[in-house]
Amino acid sequence: MVGSLGVHAAGEGPGRVEVFVPAPDQPQACAELLGWLDTLDHATLVLCYSEDDPQARAYAHLSDGTAITVIAPLDPMRLHGVGSDRTGEWVLHWLRWQAAETA
Repeated sequence: MVGSLGVHAAGEGPGRVEVFVPAPDQPQACAELLGWLDTLDHATLVLCYSEDDPQARAYAHLSDGTAITVIAPLDPMRLHGVGSDRTGEWVLHWLRWQAAETA
């Protein structure tokens, strides 16, 4: 599900797409991001730590070379085990742990 979609294009080179997933709560936002991750090839996961606007992001490229970023907002009060930006497999496991709360 898409909460909002931003498409950016300039006169030169490929554009970029930003997808913001809806977030009624953190477990659902994490589950939505994981769902998007299943559709992207070679995505890079980043957890952007912030005390007021934390986000989990997946960065990838579409088949035509267009950059895509999928962004899930996180709850600053529920950043269990997070005190700084994180990347890679750690983020994947953390997202799965958070999304498990939706089951």
